[in-house]
Amino acid sequence: MTMTDQSSGAAHWVRADEPARGLWPGAVLPALVLLAACVYAFVWLAPQLQNQVNRSAAATLVAAGLSTDAIATDGREVVVEATLQASEDVSRFTNGVASAVRGSLCDTWAGELSCGAGVDVAVKQAAAPVVTPEPVVERLPEAKTWDFVLNRLEDTLTLTGDLPADVGWQEVNAAAGRRFGVVDNRLTESEAVGDDVAVGIYRQALDKGLGIVSLLSQGQVVWGDGQLQVQGLVTQAQQPQLNDLLVSIEQGNGSLESPFPYLGYIDVSLAQDSRTCDAQFGNVLSQTTIRFGSASADIDPASLPLLESLAQVATSCPGLLVVEGHTDSTGNTFGNDLLSEDRALAVVQALADLGVDERRLKAVGLGSSQPIADNGTAQGRAQNRRIVVRTATDLDKENV
Repeated sequence: MTMTDQSSGAAHWVRADEPARGLWPGAVLPALVLLAACVYAFVWLAPQLQNQVNRSAAATLVAAGLSTDAIATDGREVVVEATLQASEDVSRFTNGVASAVRGSLCDTWAGELSCGAGVDVAVKQAAAPVVTPEPVVERLPEAKTWDFVLNRLEDTLTLTGDLPADVGWQEVNAAAGRRFGVVDNRLTESEAVGDDVAVGIYRQALDKGLGIVSLLSQGQVVWGDGQLQVQGLVTQAQQPQLNDLLVSIEQGNGSLESPFPYLGYIDVSLAQDSRTCDAQFGNVLSQTTIRFGSASADIDPASLPLLESLAQVATSCPGLLVVEGHTDSTGNTFGNDLLSEDRALAVVQALADLGVDERRLKAVGLGSSQPIADNGTAQGRAQNRRIVVRTATDLDKENV
């Protein structure tokens, strides 16, 4: 060991066989440990603690019934974001969140402690919902449930359905009588009292309906559910006038000044003249004949296709139709007359069942009075046992 002399004059003893010591490890090692602890705290521990604070604060807010959008932690500051409806109280919500978060507890090495020293509540308030009023739609007045049916056969008009008390029998009979020779008014007077609009609609429908049915050679006009429905036949002469009337009604639909009547189902065919109709009936029956049981009015089911063909012709032939029954000369005259009439009635019923208006059909039994072949032969007698369908003459109409 030697003693050295410095310029300051102080004496230092130095061991000659040992080198001088630096700062490592006595000073550097503690610094490294402290640095590692800081890295641990900031990189791993701090996020864990922040997540714990977030979870604890969120659970506390849920338990308190407070809905939030997001929760974040910055040190000991808890930031809460929320969106409120326009009707909710912002101040009350903010105070509730702050109180709940400050009261939440987190597990620490020192036990359960308050999670956050400070609470920052950011609130967005949703805009009030825009209420779009429903558009006001101008609607046509609804018709009352006063319905009617106008049915024409020849020059007779039959009315059935409802009659508003405000309209009355006299008004309807006068309007119908101006167009038809015979008016059969079967309308039932309704006790329901409607307003002026409903009564006006009924009058318009009745006026238009009478105009339409007067141009039909036969058919009906039905008023119901705010619509006029038309079905029937029109002659070639009346067809242009009927078309003009239907077009004028259709063009008036939707007008607030004259909203009714609306046109519904239309099924109008061109009527055949009587000569054409008689030729068509004769052509159908010339191909075969309607068969009956022996001495009976029971129609053979095999004759159904023939009856269907006759019914089809009848739909295009207006007016009264006559169904004639004929027999051969076998038996007595009285019995043959009865049998021929019964067979004609059976055909009338069959045609009615197929859709022909029964009021248009007249059954006549002529017995053996009008043979078309020799009753002295089996072939002649078979020809004389027959059914004839034809349009009615003026004489037939007088005897209805």
